[in-house]
Amino acid sequence: MRELFSIDRPIYRTLESFSNLVILNLLWILMCLPIITIFPATIAMFGVIRQWINKEDDRGLTRSFFLLFKQNFRHGLLLGVIILLFGTLVAVNFSLALQLENPLKMIYVVFLSFLSLLYTFTCIYLFPLLVNYKDNWKNLLKNALLLSIIHLPITVICIITLFFGTILIVFIPLTFIIVFSLTAYVIYYLCSKSFDKVKFVHQLP
Repeated sequence: MRELFSIDRPIYRTLESFSNLVILNLLWILMCLPIITIFPATIAMFGVIRQWINKEDDRGLTRSFFLLFKQNFRHGLLLGVIILLFGTLVAVNFSLALQLENPLKMIYVVFLSFLSLLYTFTCIYLFPLLVNYKDNWKNLLKNALLLSIIHLPITVICIITLFFGTILIVFIPLTFIIVFSLTAYVIYYLCSKSFDKVKFVHQLP
């Protein structure tokens, strides 16, 4: 019986982790349905993952998620508006640059491509930073960009992770029940490794 229990224990932990990721994934999808709540919901998802990794999950998954969602609602909406406006601005200008027919076209395209890359880099580190450090949005965006450049290999791996997550959704639609939370888990885990190497003043408890 003892031997059987020792065999089943890893299986039980695996099934428990899988079910928690599925539940977190479904909670995130549910709270993203109003569209405007995508950013607060994403912050809440990364916050729960932070608790898992740091072994701080003492309230339960669902309660922790909704508590974090409520706490970060305004902050998440503000950052969401800033990020979406900037991303839309870059996308519109990129589209217009492609339609230009003058010698400056290539310069514009290269510049906007570089700006899009930095935008992507910043977004990679933004949510892991948000759930770890309490700071104003300007410092968060600045630190997210700096960390993404300083730890470029981690940033690239995170982008590859996002890419494969997208591929899974497209070719295996059923994976939507877990792919968002699983991708967020991998990204947070990777990004958190770089936090120990950088000192921040306002680290959350």
